[in-house]
Order: sequence, then C-alpha cells, then structure tokens
Amino acid sequence: MTHYQKSKLKPCGVECQNRKGKVMSIKSIFSTLIVFLFITITIFIVNFSDIYADLQRNFINTEFEKILLRHAEMIDNEIIQAKNNLLRLKEHISLFEVDTLPREEALTYLKKLMANNLQFNKNQYNGYFAFEPPKAQKYFGKEAYILTVHKNYEEINTADYGKPENSIAEEWTDQAYLTNPEEVWYHIAKRSQGIEITPVYFDATYMKTWLYTVGIGLYEDGQFQGMVGIDILLDSFFKSVEDINIGSTGGVFLADSESGNVFTRVEELNNIYGFLDIKQRLKSNLYEVGISRNIWQPILQNDVSQVVVTGVDEQAYLVSSRKLEQLPLTIVAYGSKRELYAVLYKNLFLFISIGIIVLGGLTLVSFLIIRKLTTPITHLIEAMKKVKDRKISSSALGDDIIKARVSIEGTVETRELGEIFNSMAEQLKTSFETLELKNQELQNLDKLKDEFLANTSHELKTPLNGIIGLAESLIDGATGKLADNTKTNLAMIVYSGKRLSHLVNDILDFSKLKQKNIELQLKPVSLREIVEVVLTLSQPLVRQKPLQLINAIGPSLPAANADENRLQQILHNLIGNAIKFTESGRVEISANVVENLGSFENGLAIAVSDTGIGIPKDKLDQIFESFEQADGSTAREYGGTGLGLAVTKQLVQLHGGDIWVQSKVGVGSQFSFTLPISADKVETQPEQLSVISLKLSEAPLSVETAAAAPSAAKGQFKILVVDDEPVNLQVIVNHLSLQHYTVVSASSGTEALALIEDGLKPDIILLDVMMPKMTGYEVTQKLRERWQADELPILLLTAKNQLADLVVGLETGANDYLTKPVSKDELLARIKTHIHIKELQAQALRLAKENEERLRQFLEAMPVGVFVLDANGQPHFINETALRILSKGLETDATPEQLPEVYQGYIAGTDQLYPTERQPLVQALRGHKTSIDDMEIHQDNRIIPVEVRGTPIFDERGKITYAIAALQDISERLKREKAERAREAAEAVNKAIMESIQYAKIIQSALLPNMEQVKTTLPKSFFLWMPRDIVGGDMLYTESFEDSFIVALMDCTGHGVPGAFMTMVASTNLRRIIKDEGCHEPSDILKRLNFLVKTSLQQDTEYARSDDGLDAAICLVKPHEKTLTFAGAKLPLYSINNEQLKVIKGDKQSLGYKKSDLSFTFTTHTVKIEQGMSCYLTTDGFIDQLGGPKRFPFGNKRFKNLLMENCHHTFDEQSERLLQAFNEYKGDNDRQDDVTVVGFGF
Repeated sequence: MTHYQKSKLKPCGVECQNRKGKVMSIKSIFSTLIVFLFITITIFIVNFSDIYADLQRNFINTEFEKILLRHAEMIDNEIIQAKNNLLRLKEHISLFEVDTLPREEALTYLKKLMANNLQFNKNQYNGYFAFEPPKAQKYFGKEAYILTVHKNYEEINTADYGKPENSIAEEWTDQAYLTNPEEVWYHIAKRSQGIEITPVYFDATYMKTWLYTVGIGLYEDGQFQGMVGIDILLDSFFKSVEDINIGSTGGVFLADSESGNVFTRVEELNNIYGFLDIKQRLKSNLYEVGISRNIWQPILQNDVSQVVVTGVDEQAYLVSSRKLEQLPLTIVAYGSKRELYAVLYKNLFLFISIGIIVLGGLTLVSFLIIRKLTTPITHLIEAMKKVKDRKISSSALGDDIIKARVSIEGTVETRELGEIFNSMAEQLKTSFETLELKNQELQNLDKLKDEFLANTSHELKTPLNGIIGLAESLIDGATGKLADNTKTNLAMIVYSGKRLSHLVNDILDFSKLKQKNIELQLKPVSLREIVEVVLTLSQPLVRQKPLQLINAIGPSLPAANADENRLQQILHNLIGNAIKFTESGRVEISANVVENLGSFENGLAIAVSDTGIGIPKDKLDQIFESFEQADGSTAREYGGTGLGLAVTKQLVQLHGGDIWVQSKVGVGSQFSFTLPISADKVETQPEQLSVISLKLSEAPLSVETAAAAPSAAKGQFKILVVDDEPVNLQVIVNHLSLQHYTVVSASSGTEALALIEDGLKPDIILLDVMMPKMTGYEVTQKLRERWQADELPILLLTAKNQLADLVVGLETGANDYLTKPVSKDELLARIKTHIHIKELQAQALRLAKENEERLRQFLEAMPVGVFVLDANGQPHFINETALRILSKGLETDATPEQLPEVYQGYIAGTDQLYPTERQPLVQALRGHKTSIDDMEIHQDNRIIPVEVRGTPIFDERGKITYAIAALQDISERLKREKAERAREAAEAVNKAIMESIQYAKIIQSALLPNMEQVKTTLPKSFFLWMPRDIVGGDMLYTESFEDSFIVALMDCTGHGVPGAFMTMVASTNLRRIIKDEGCHEPSDILKRLNFLVKTSLQQDTEYARSDDGLDAAICLVKPHEKTLTFAGAKLPLYSINNEQLKVIKGDKQSLGYKKSDLSFTFTTHTVKIEQGMSCYLTTDGFIDQLGGPKRFPFGNKRFKNLLMENCHHTFDEQSERLLQAFNEYKGDNDRQDDVTVVGFGF
C-alpha cells in the first residue's frame, strides 16, 4: 500500500478524543431543541396576542376612517360641483353684453345652461341670477330682475326628476330682495367678490324646507351689480348620512363645529337613540346636553380617532370625527366598544387555546422521535467500535471488515446507513485493485509517448535536412553556375527551412524539458564569439529595418560553463524576439561578471536590450509561460507560437541560472539571464557562418521587382503584389513574371498605399490579409474610399479558410479571395477572369455614354422645359424650352440652394426667393417626387408663372443618379382659374348666413382654450385648427391638475352654426365630467360623455328630431409616473418614439347618436412615456381631404409618412410643415371638412 493510501485510511485516534468534550449527543441536541421551541412558541403566542389586538384596533380605526373619508368627500364634492356650476353660470352672464346677440337668445341659452347644470346633482334644486337696478334696467328695462330655473319638486321621487325638459323657469321683478336683509341668499354675495355659502336656513316663503345657498357676486369696477346662486336642499343632502349603520349599535351624524348643533334627523328607531337620545334635526346641541362640552368640543373642532365616550345608556362608545373642507360641519362616526371588540376577544381566546394544545403535542412527538432515532444509531456506533478495535492488515482489509457486518433496524435512513457500512469493505478492495491497474497503464502510455517523440523528431528533421542540404548544394554550384536571382530564391528556401527546423526544435525541446530528458554537454564557451555567430545568423531577420545589431561583450570576459548548442538556442530565441518586435533603433547584447547569484558564487549576467514596442507591466509575470505572448494581437502582427521564451527559461534553469525581464511600453525591453563561470579556458572556436547565411545577409530581397523581370516590359497589364513574407512575395512574382505581367511588389500595406499615392495605377491587386501594422482588410477599405470594385479589382490571399473570415474580406470590398498555399494555375485563372471583367465594364461604360447622348436628344424634343441635376447636385442638362423660360443657360457651378437666385425663381406674388426646402429638384435629390405651381420666373420684361414637377432617377442599386425637373408656363391656366374663383366668390355672398356664422363664432370663441395657458402645460406642442367655414365642429379641450393633465380632441357633426352648437354641447358636458364630477380616466369620460350628449339632445327618445353626435380622443398624461392613458371614439392616437411610429386606433363607437350604445365600455390603452417621444391627435378632415387631378383622399398612409418626415423639427415648424403639405395637396380643391391636428411631446 502506498503512503497516500495509508494516509487516507488513518483513524482519527487522539484527535477524536481531544474533540470529545466539545461534542453533544443526539439526545442532548433534541432535548435542547425542544426546550428552545417551547420557549419560542410561548413568546410567539404572547407577542401575537398583542399584535393581533393592535391590528384589530387599527382595523376598526381604518373602517371608521374609510366611512368618514368617503362621505366627507361626497359632501365636499357636492359643494365643489355647486361652485363650478356657479362659476360657469357667472361666465355666461357676459352674453348679455354682446350687442350682436339678441337678449331673448341669450336668455334662452342661459335657461338651458342652468337646467343642464342641475340635472346631474340631485341635491341642487335651483339656479338663479338677480341684478341691481342699473343692470336690470340695461338688460331688461326693469328696476329689478330675478330669473330662477328649478326642478319640478313634485317629481322628486320619480325618474323624471331633474331632466332639463322638465325644469321650470320663473321671473320676478319685485324689488323687495334689494332692501330686505332677510333675503340672505342675495345679500351674502355683497360680502366679497368670491364664493359665499349661507348658514342653513328655513325657506318659509317659497320652499317650506331647510336649505342653504352657494352664491357669488357680480362686480364691475369694484361695484356690486348683482349675483348668481344655487340652492341646495337638506332633505336629500343629509338622508344618505342618516342611512349609514356601523354594526347594530353604530352610525354617522353631522354637527356644527362652532355651535354644537346636530343637523341630522334622529328618530326613536334610529341606532343613535341609545347613544345620545336625539330625535330631531337642528333641535339638539351637543354643547348643552348632559354630556360635557369639554368632551364634544375637541371632537367636533378637530379630526380625532377612536375616542371613548360614554353614551346616555351608560355604554362605552368609540367615536371618530372628520371636519368638512367646504362647510363648517363635522361628520362623526360611532359604535359600541363592546360590539366592535367582541370578535377580538373571541379570536384571542381561540388562538391561545390552540397554542397550548400545540405545545403539548410537540413535546410528546419530540420524545418519541428522539427515542426512534437514537436507538439504532447507538447500535451502529457499537458495531463501528468493534471494527476500529480490530488489527486490520492491508492485505486482508476486505475480509476483516466484512466480518463486522451489522444488522440495523429503525428508520429508512438508519437502515441505509447500516447497508453503506456493510458495503465499505468490498468497495475499498475494488478501489485498490483498480488503482494498481491504472498505474501500470500510465507507465505504458509514458513509454509510448517517448517512442512517438523520437519517431516524430526523425520524421520531421529528415525531409528538412534534405531540403536545406539540396538547396545549399545548388548554391555552391553542384549543378553548375546559377543566375543571381536563382541563388537568391534558393537562399530563401534554405532560410525558410531553417525557420521551420527551429520551430520543430522548440516544440521537441519543450516536450523534453517537461520530461526532464535533456542532458547538457557542459564545457567552457566564449560568449563574445557565440553572440557574434548568432547576430550574423540573425542579420536576414532585420531585412530593411533601420536597426543595428550590437555585440557589446568585451574580449576579456571569462568563459561560461555551458552547453554550446543550448546557449546558441537561448541567444537565438532572445535576439530573434528583439529583432521581431523592434522596428528601428538597436538590439544590443552585453555581459558582465556578478557575485552571489544563489546557485553559484560567481557567474555571468547576460543582457539582451532592444528599443522595441515594450511589454505592459501586467504581462511581465506571464511572458515566460507556454504559448503566451504579451498581447494576443502580436501573434497576428509579428507571428510566433509562444514557446520560444518558455523553452529559453527552462534551458537557463537547466544550467543553474535564472532569467528575468525589464520593460517599458514604447521604450523597449531588456531580457537578462545568468550562467556559471567555467574554471577552464575555451578549447575550440565556434563554427563559422554557413554560406547560406552569408548569401542571405549579402543579398536582401528587393521591394521593386518589376525591373528584374526580363519580360515585364512586354506586359500589357500591371499587377501590384502585397505580402510581408519575402518568400511568399518572391513565389508570386516568379509565377506572374513568366506570364509577361508587369509586377510591382510591396512588403506592407502602408508601402502599397504609398506607391498608389505616388501615381501607381495597377490593373489588379494581390493582397495578403495577415500583415504587420495594417491588415489586408484595412488596406482594402482604404482603397475602396477611392475606387469602386469594378474600377480596381482586389484579390485577397489568406491562410484563413473559415467561411466567416471569407465573408469579412468580401464585405470590406474585396472582389475575390484565394486560400494559402496558393495554387499557381488557380491564381493565374482568377487574375485573367477579373481583368476580363474589368474590360467588359469599360465597354459597358462606353455604351452608357452613347445611351446618354440619345436621351439628351429625346429631352430636347419634349414640349416642356427640362432641367437635370446629377447625383452631386450639379447642373447637368437644360433643354431649349427650359432655356426660353429661364432665359439663362446651364450654370454648372451653381448649387441646388443657389438655383432660385441664379434663375430668378420667386414665390408667386412676392419678391421672396423660392425656399430651398420646397424646391422640387432638392426634394428629388432626396428621393421624393413633388410638384409646385406657386413659383414665378422674373425675366427682365415679364413674369412667368410656372408649374414644376421634380422626379428622382434611380440606378439598379436604388441609388439616386439624377434629379429631373419639368417646367411648364401656366400663365393661361392661372387666368382661367382666377376668373373662376371670382365667379364663385360672387355667388357665395349671403347676408343671413354671415349673421348666423357671426353668432356661432362668438359662442365658439368662448369655448376654445387659451393657447398661452396650453403652452404653459404643454411647452412642446402645436394646435393646427382650420374650420371649413368661419366656425367649425372641431374642438380642443385641455385641463391640468397637480400631477397630471388631460388633452381631448372632439370632431362634432356639422359645420358653421350647427357645428358650433354641437361643440358647445360637447365641451360643456366634457367640462362638467372632468371638473365637476372629478372623472379623469379617458374610457370613463367617453362613456359618460356618450350618455350626456345623447340625453341632452333627447336622442334617446322615440320622438327625437335630430341625430347628431361626435367622435373624440382623450389622453391622460401623468409625467411623474411617465404614463399616457388613451381612449378613443373612432379617433386614433399617433406616437413616434426611436424612429418608430405606432397607431392606437379608437373604438368603432361614436358618441351621442341615436344608435350609440350607452352601455358600451371604451378600451383603455396605456403607453410608457420616454424622452423624445411625440404624440399626435387629428380629426378626419386632414386625412379625407381630396387633392390632385384625380381628387384622391390624402389618406392615412400619406399622413403617417408626413409625421415621420417632420418629427425631428420643432413643434412650431411641424405645424407649419403640416399646413404647407395640406395646402399643397389640396391645391385648388375645396376643403372637405374641418381640419384639426394636435401635437405634443416630452
């Protein structure tokens, strides 16, 4: 058994004994847990009882608060609605001041307004106005005047009560109210110019009942001129309060907080009887009855919660109160404490009883569980002790443990624990046998690996030696004297073979070093001579870089004790890396003697310094790891496997030395390593440089190879080859030179671009993808900025054969690609193909020019003027007809913006140059077809009105190539149209219609919102309103609140006077719903408006004489919640956000018509508001407008496109552009309907 195996089986022994005092038995743990649970549940029961009692008290308080709040708001809203009706009536009193409006018509309108105000408020009985003598004399020729409109009291308990048609209007001219102070309803308005509310009073002269009045004075220049008021009856006002019951002993009552008077009626059977013994309204005072004033005064004059008050029946009552905001009254809720707390006491007793039962049951069950668990575990522990006490040998471990099998009875878990114990021996025995087999397999695999590496080394190096040897023999003249170019190519073969040999050696050495299989042949080695050899061999790596290789090691330096071959490998790797990552400057090798190096007393410290790219500080620790480079991008830019430094580090450590690096990005790096000093002197000199290395150093590759090709001068086509590998470059040059192409080569992307900038224009470019500094993809993108693919074909040469890589190359602009290694035949075939394609495209260009000439002749023959711009906006062609109209030839230097000034184009009837944005040629350059007929060409002696139509011309790829404008002189047409308009205007004069329209205009002007106030709520907005006649049926309504605002658009039936009347009906009812009734949800508003309009016009009856109605769209905006809620009756909502337009259609249900369904529920749409979002509402007048010669409707699609085109402009500019687009499309056609568009943004 191994040491590891023994340690795994080591018993706990003394350690277990040391911990014994800290361990509790299962029985102790369960006993402690039971005691803990018992205490926890007891504490829980006590705390829960207190919490439950508090919750019950809070629940009772919450219920009282709900009742008080609900009925307080109901009463306050009643007063608020009365005030709003009062203010509306006051606003319309001004109709008497309109001289053009007959008094009878104004009076009729006010009567209907007051009747409509009363119909939705059961407690409001009548509305009226009364004037002082000056106004009464002015308006009615009387010294006093009162008009009251009231409900028919006889119908109070019927469905007809409150209907406007059943209202009664009465007039009085008795002057008694002017001087009689008992007419409190009139004189209270003299207190101030605000709304006043009278105390409750009994109307003994007229109504014979209790009521109070809400009134406001009419003032002019600070002088009282009269008042308007509304009377509210108390019977129905208080009955809803008296009907509230709280349990069987509680209720609600109203009292005056100042006087203590109880307002509500209390009869003997009422629940309040047992509490206060109050039997009549306004007959009892809480400050005077047996209960102390000190108790009730704080209750009535403040908002209180759950004060305990003793009733006249000696019972304790809980009392809560809330003061009203609109009246000096307090609403009080009360209930018997015994009744309200009965449920609390009952539930607490039940909960405590259940808790005691649970505690007893828990104790019994826990005792049984402990006994059930501990008994079998005790048996198992005894059995395991028997196994522990046995002397078990490793050879007989399984047999000895099997003999200790136990039989466990108890729970499923304890039985399973026993079975696991019984199977341990068999599993351990099997594990030991398996481990022995695995060890044997690993030894066999290690032996196979060694054999594989030995074979691989032989198989890889044998062909390499053949390649290098044959090439070197040819250079030495084995087959005769060779040309210089041939020797250079053979030298490249030798150089490439040695590079591959070094790579193979790195991989094999890396494997050997990991297995510790390399043995060093140590001997004295001269560092100076070894470095000189390596620098000479590395000279070809420098190529044409401005780089110096410096051997700074002195001749007096002691010899190193090292393996000569391995030392050359170390230096070759470090110097090769320095050259690779250094573009200019120097690479210097220095050395000096150092002491106390750790593994040996005296040694040599060798440093390889460069002025290259440097290494980031965070990469220094991992630079010597296998397959690592300082930056992943260097593998692409400079090449390499990442093994060189890993092998170097291990070789240095094998010599007993150490290696480290110091570097700064952009400055350079210094790799340093140490070697021991040899006690002996150098015996032999290092081998000299080979002939191959000398030839490589003496004959560097030429960048410009075209001159060296003997047949290049005969070539018809010029090819630019770009590759950073000199060998690859020479191979391609050799292939192309034999085909008599003129070849120009470059070793980098920047060099290729420089050649082209200097005037080189190749017929085709062969471009390597993976190059330093600038990849082939980047070179392609630069070239495509100047030439199209059909002008300069680019063929990529890449070692990447993945589909995604090839797609990237084509997307950057390449025409074709070839994967490496490149096949000579395929390369030549591809080049011929692309050159042939280029010739065909040149021929196609010649044909296009011929076609253009024929088109020019056709345009000259056209009967209209033709003016053409090219894709860049430069004037390209003008025919003779256009020349006569414009009186000036082609101005090729003029931009599209300058055309109106150059050719004297003005807006018709003005001296203003035609705007750039509206020019058809400018729109055509943007891809739009447009036409205008409001331009004039000013010549020296005459003005020519013209119609201009602009059309874009696209190529097969969808790009605009030309913009064409057709010009036509429309002088005669305008004369005919002017005469026709004059005739129509003369026939349209009608005095009676104009008077009606003037009256409707007064009404509609009073209903339109104040746009300055609208701009305060909606600073980013516009309101485009164009009635078909002087007045129309479209109406905008806005209302703002503390945390939200409403925007509503209505399209009513009719135009002129009928349309104005419908807008008055609709807006009056809409204002009532939103302001008086407090309804803000769009779907609820539409449903309520549907009902009010239909019933106001009596279109819900069989004898209805009209069938009018409206469509509407309503938005509720909550800026803080960033939500917009929309509901529509046929009208939609358009929203634009992030260049996306969405349309939310309204329901297909109009409002107020005979067929309108009063039970219909409108759909609610909620939109999330985002920054930059724009919303639009419109009636159907814009979309249904007819235009063009065929009189087609403008249409929803064109309207959406118009919104998208202009959404980036300010809202004021959008309004102007919508109006302009509408007018341009309408042209000379009549306006079909009222046109209204509302836009607002965030």
